[in-house]
Amino acid sequence: MRHGRETSESPFEGEVTDMRARRDETTRGGAGRAGFLVATVAALAVATTGCEVTNPGPVQDQFLNSPEARAGVVAGMVRAMSDVVSAGCGPALSRQGGAVAREIFPAGNTGTCGITVAEARGELPFDEENGIWTEAQNARWVAEDGIERFQETMEGSAFESSALVAEAHVWAGFANRMMGENFCQAVIDGGEAQPNAVYFERAEQYFTDAIQVAQAAGESDLVTAAQAGRASVRLYLGDYAGAESDANAVPKAFSFDLPYSNISQDQRNTLWWSQQSTPYRTITVWNTPNWDYYQDSDDPRVEWATDPEHEFGDAAREIIGGNVPFLLQLKYQSGDAPVDLADGREMLLVRAEVLLQDGDWEGAMDLINELRTDVGVAERSASNSQEAWTYLKAERRIELWLEARRLGDLRRWSEAGTPGDLHPLEDPSNPDSYLVSDPDLCFPISETERNTNPNIG
Repeated sequence: MRHGRETSESPFEGEVTDMRARRDETTRGGAGRAGFLVATVAALAVATTGCEVTNPGPVQDQFLNSPEARAGVVAGMVRAMSDVVSAGCGPALSRQGGAVAREIFPAGNTGTCGITVAEARGELPFDEENGIWTEAQNARWVAEDGIERFQETMEGSAFESSALVAEAHVWAGFANRMMGENFCQAVIDGGEAQPNAVYFERAEQYFTDAIQVAQAAGESDLVTAAQAGRASVRLYLGDYAGAESDANAVPKAFSFDLPYSNISQDQRNTLWWSQQSTPYRTITVWNTPNWDYYQDSDDPRVEWATDPEHEFGDAAREIIGGNVPFLLQLKYQSGDAPVDLADGREMLLVRAEVLLQDGDWEGAMDLINELRTDVGVAERSASNSQEAWTYLKAERRIELWLEARRLGDLRRWSEAGTPGDLHPLEDPSNPDSYLVSDPDLCFPISETERNTNPNIG
């Protein structure tokens, strides 16, 4: 499978007068980021307090360095991550990447809240994916720049034991992991193109720092969130002992979520909003692996339903030559439904994959079946390592459904030549998948980055 190919209006309305916010302007999304943080503080204040807050608009960058602004700076990190993963009708990894990975299928229009013609085929052209690149780089930059602000303006001992600093490192870790899982190459603040493993290496360091600061701050939940994030990153980096150690430290009931809000349309969970018929019905569970799996298993993790008022999506799709059956995903049942970034259940699958790497497929199946027993579905029975790998790949598809994680799994397994089969509807050789023969498994460096960054050839 091919691993990448590559518009964008800037999503930021706020501007700052201080040139510090423009120091990496060659990287997309560089201009206006500090103004974006201030607008985010206002929006999140409404979501968290219920009070009416007026967006102050453009402010001087220096005001973001005050102690009173620190909580707002962290809130900006959260909002930036929420935007790129699954917010509103703009670029969203869970919708666009989910279509390529066949977690969802295109059901309607190709524009607002939709899936493009290319994405429907499993293609991610560099000149059509500027928006998602901009949003993702912004999420990484906002978190990393916030940490730099804190370090520059806080005393050493205060910085090293601050709950806000610990949380900022957690968000920087998840932002880099998100880019590693979804983007073909790494570009850091106008630098040259590097292997995408750079994102995972940066994520690992941010998570490690988060653990140290969170422990000093007495923030046990942030320690656990960072351990869970680091376990998933170490799996990508091939540090299986480290991944297993971190995964073992995370309770099965633990979860760390990315919030969404009904305050405005652009803060709603896109996978709910895209199927509400007001007016969008752009996504469907039809013709995806979990479409038939749910019919066979009643697994509550991948529940979907028909809509008695709407048999089809909101527009015909050329990919199937007509209207697409409309089936609603029920994982997210409201606009403010959060998206898991890491949880203890995923950690059992990290441990299972480590056991498979070590040849202990029976032990891996025990962990897979523990998860299945928890939700009341039939256990799997494997007779060899090949079958156990197939079930591991399926269980990650089920557990991490619609969390903007599947593209990364598909790519790393493809690159490593990992044993085990994918579902037929994930297989491009199957004509019923409607995928091109060599689908893209990551988002490329965007056209805008190529045009504005002199270090990109």
